[in-house]
Amino acid sequence: MPGATGTEILFAISRHLAESNLTATIVLDNAHRVPAPDLVSLIEVSPLLHFVLLAQPSASVARIEAALAVHAEPLLGWTNETAAAEGSSLGCRGDYSSYERLLKLTGGLPLYTQNALKIAAENYDGEVVRLCAALEERTHVVETAQELILADVFESFSDNERRAVAALSLSDVPLTQPEASGVLKLTFGLEPPAAAAAFRRLRLSGAIQIFGVDRFKVHDAMRPLGRAHLDEGGAEVLKKAQAAIRDLLMVALPKDHDRQRVFLLLRMFVALGNVKPLVEMATDEIFHELGYMDEISDYLTRAATSEEISAEDRFWALDGLIFAHFKDGNEADIQGKLDRMDELVRGHDLGLSERLAVGMKRMVFAARAKDVATVKKTMSELSRVLPRTPQHLRVAKYNYAHALFELEMMEECVTATLELIVEYYDLLGLTLGDVMGKNPDKIFPLLKGGNRHTDDLKHLADSLDLQAKAIKATGNHPGLAHIHALKFYSMAQSLDSFVRVGQELVDDYIGRSDYIGARDVIERNLMPTIMGLKLAGRVIPVRSQYAVVLAYCGAFDEAESEMARLLPYESGLDPRGQTELQNQRALIAHLKLYPPPPQWQMPPQLGGPTSRK
Repeated sequence: MPGATGTEILFAISRHLAESNLTATIVLDNAHRVPAPDLVSLIEVSPLLHFVLLAQPSASVARIEAALAVHAEPLLGWTNETAAAEGSSLGCRGDYSSYERLLKLTGGLPLYTQNALKIAAENYDGEVVRLCAALEERTHVVETAQELILADVFESFSDNERRAVAALSLSDVPLTQPEASGVLKLTFGLEPPAAAAAFRRLRLSGAIQIFGVDRFKVHDAMRPLGRAHLDEGGAEVLKKAQAAIRDLLMVALPKDHDRQRVFLLLRMFVALGNVKPLVEMATDEIFHELGYMDEISDYLTRAATSEEISAEDRFWALDGLIFAHFKDGNEADIQGKLDRMDELVRGHDLGLSERLAVGMKRMVFAARAKDVATVKKTMSELSRVLPRTPQHLRVAKYNYAHALFELEMMEECVTATLELIVEYYDLLGLTLGDVMGKNPDKIFPLLKGGNRHTDDLKHLADSLDLQAKAIKATGNHPGLAHIHALKFYSMAQSLDSFVRVGQELVDDYIGRSDYIGARDVIERNLMPTIMGLKLAGRVIPVRSQYAVVLAYCGAFDEAESEMARLLPYESGLDPRGQTELQNQRALIAHLKLYPPPPQWQMPPQLGGPTSRK
């Protein structure tokens, strides 16, 4: 077809496809560089030619959408698993949380993620967490491809657009437009109309992402450049931006308990050196349950030894750290921290609350060490000073019961927790019948005085959990104790304990050969919780346990595939995590050779299948 236009050639190809009963797909890269009317004439040549248009975020994308009556689909980047597999192939080491941090820094974009992992392999001994820390603190010495490629885009922005990206680069969670405008006003004195104009242009360029109707944030890939620009403005400008974000979050937090916003608030407290609110949070049980402790543990450790901080704040910083150690089983430095708490109490004449706090923890720690004499001595000392209020007595009873458990006095522990459980049921206005067979949404309306019982729900769940453990230790079945504990942890939003007890419940089901029940608990309760709330530290343990449950159910291909997806994370785990993963893999191989007992069946009189003659 000499002299034919491109459109005519496509029409001829289309006619040939029709005659041959074929279709074809044309992938057009950099479609944003082609005028929208030209794309319309190109695409309308033939219905037998299908088009995939790849374009960079820009104003031209909106014109293409309007001209073709289509909606652009954003490419959201790599998943955590893909990044971990790539990192493993390059010799990098990182757990799920480390790769999640990396994806936030790179926006999950493959080119940027690959490049960052190569830098980690070549300059940070393959440790992904070290690279992430360097990028976040702006101390890395090798420029990433991300910075080099996006630098030209950033330089094309106006001054107000660069300021907007800079101030909002501190936030990795979406803000409303009034919130974002407020940050720019307090940081750079930018008035709302000028801020809104900058937001509109940044949206068209893809530098900000829209969430829902009115929330947006700077694209993760662009945030490092924005942060660099903010740092260039000097320490005073940086502090203004941090304080502006802190203040808006503190105003919004009572109405919006979004987990990611709380994490952001904690980072602003740390950056600004706001000790008091961090110490107050660290002594709140729910704070630990929601998984926030990792964010501030290093800061609390420094605060606990700083002479510039009041003795009371140092005491409660130590208290929060010990509480975290008890939860994660790390007992290496508990004794030293308890001794420092005692020194602060004596040397600064701290009050009754501090004396009770250190005494309760010392009693439990002594019980774990099977030091009966110290437990009895501490119990006696606490009994003399303990206020005789119901709330203080319940806390003391639980700690006594916990000590009995650690001393392996299981029968006494069961009796003590039973008394507590009855007391908490009465306090909440519930009966056992109110809880049996009901989900939390049906139990909430039955609570005495409404839903303001978070601490009491948490403590009831703790008592049920402790009782279940004590009963199991005697060789008996705990009945519904773990199931009811799971319900109350859910109602109290005690996420860490919810997942932990859920995993123990799965083991209970496996122990009585109810593999279907175990799979149901993981699929309906645990997996949605850890993935929906991004509990990164729990992902690997729950997924490896899920793989074992699949093997018990006979789904060996699925079990092995799940473990294969977890393999790239193994080198990034601590020794305990690596051993757990290896043991799970060995158990799956064993079950494949030696099948477990058959699935438990409910007896016919309880509604199970009837036997056939």
